[in-house]
Amino acid sequence: MSRWMLVSVAALLLAMPRVSAQETLRVPQDFGTIQAAITAAEDGDTILVSKGTYAPFSMTAMSDVEIRGKGKPVIDALAPVDGGGIGALLTAVSGITLKGLVFVPGSAGVSVDGGTDVLIEKCTFEDGPGDGVFATDGSGLTVSKCRFLGLGGHGVRVIETDTVTVSRCRFEDVGAAAMRLSGGFTDGATSTSDGCLVEKNRIKTAVGDGLWLNGDDAIVTKNRFQDVNDGFQTDGESTNCCFEKNSVLRPGFDGFFINGDMIELTRNKVTDADDDSYDIRAPSTLVKNRSLRGGGDGFNVGVAGTGTTAELNKAVQAGDDGFEFDASDCVVTKNKAVKSSDDGFRVDASNGVVTGNVSTKAGNAGFRVNGTPNELTDNRAVGSANDGFLLFTSGNTLTGNTGKGSGGFDVSDFAGGNTYVDNNFKTENLP
Repeated sequence: MSRWMLVSVAALLLAMPRVSAQETLRVPQDFGTIQAAITAAEDGDTILVSKGTYAPFSMTAMSDVEIRGKGKPVIDALAPVDGGGIGALLTAVSGITLKGLVFVPGSAGVSVDGGTDVLIEKCTFEDGPGDGVFATDGSGLTVSKCRFLGLGGHGVRVIETDTVTVSRCRFEDVGAAAMRLSGGFTDGATSTSDGCLVEKNRIKTAVGDGLWLNGDDAIVTKNRFQDVNDGFQTDGESTNCCFEKNSVLRPGFDGFFINGDMIELTRNKVTDADDDSYDIRAPSTLVKNRSLRGGGDGFNVGVAGTGTTAELNKAVQAGDDGFEFDASDCVVTKNKAVKSSDDGFRVDASNGVVTGNVSTKAGNAGFRVNGTPNELTDNRAVGSANDGFLLFTSGNTLTGNTGKGSGGFDVSDFAGGNTYVDNNFKTENLP
C-alpha cells in the first residue's frame, strides 16, 4: 500500500465518529461542569467527578452512562434556584448510573421521569427541603446503599414506576415517609407501583411511615425501622405482597397497617407501638409474627380481613387485646397471648375456627366470644384475671378447651345455646 493511501485511511478513521469505545470524561480536569461532560458523553462513557461543589445537571434520552463521584462531590440544588431545584433531572433515559455523589435537594435530589433501569448507588441526600429520589412513569429503578439524612420530604418517592428496588439504604430524620412506593400525587390514588423489592433498609426517625406501598407483588424483607408513624402501610390496591423478617420499634401508630388483598406477613416483630402492632384490614396470612408491648391490640383483624389465617404468632403485653378478630371466616391456630391488658383473644365475628391457642394472664378474659357461630377447639386460658372463656352469643361450639386459675370462672356463658364437648373447666357459670 502506498504512503498516500495509508495517510488517506488514517485520516478517514480519525474523521469517523466513535462507535463503541468507552471513555472516561473527568470533571473538572477535562470539563468545567458536569453538564458540559454530559453534553460530550456518548453511550457507554463514564463521567468521573472529583471532590468539590457543582451545579445541578440534566440528562435526556441518554443510555448506559455512569456519573461517578470521587471524594464525595456535592450537587447543590439549593443555591441556584432558591431551594426549588433538582440536583439531577433524568428524562427518558435508560441504564444510567449515579454513584458516589452527595445531593443537597431543593424539590428533589434526583428526579427520574420516564426512565428505565436507572441505578442510584452509594449516594447521599441531605439537608434539603424536598425528596431525596423522585421517580415517575418508568421501571427498573434501583436505589442501593444510599443515605437520606435531614430531608424535608420523602426519602424515596415513586409514582407509576414498577419493579423498584430499594436496598441497604439508611434513612434518618426524614420529614415525610422514608419510602413511598405508590401511585398518584394525592393520598388514596388508585395508580400503583408493582413488583417492588424493599430489603435490608434502616430507618431512624421519619415523620411519616417507614414504607407506604400501593402496588402488587412486592417483597419486603429484613428491614429495621424505628420512631416512624406506621412502620409499614399498604393501600387498598395492593395484592400478593410479602413482608418477612422485618422489625419496627416505637411506631407512632401501627407497626403494620395492611389494606389490599392476599398479604403475607411472616416472622416480623413490632415493639412498643403506640396503637396496634398489626392492624390488618385485608385478607392476609400471618405466620410466626411477634408483638411486644404496645398501646393497642397485638393483632387486630378488621372487618375487611375476611378469611385471614393467623398461625404461630405471639403477642406479649398488648395494651388492649392480644388478638382481636372482627372479620368472619378467620382461621386462628396455635397463637399465644401473654399478659394482655384486656382479653387474650377476642372473636367478634362469625365462622371463625380457633384452635390450639393459649392465653396466659390476660387482664380480663382469656377468650371472649361476641360473634356466632364459631368453633373453639383445644384452646387454653391460664391465669385470666376475669373469666377464662367468656361468651355473649349463642350458636358456638367449644371442644376440648381448658381453663385454669381464672379469677372469675373458667367459663362464663351469658347467652346460652352454645355446645360444650369434652372441655376441662373446673369452675363454670352456665345458663
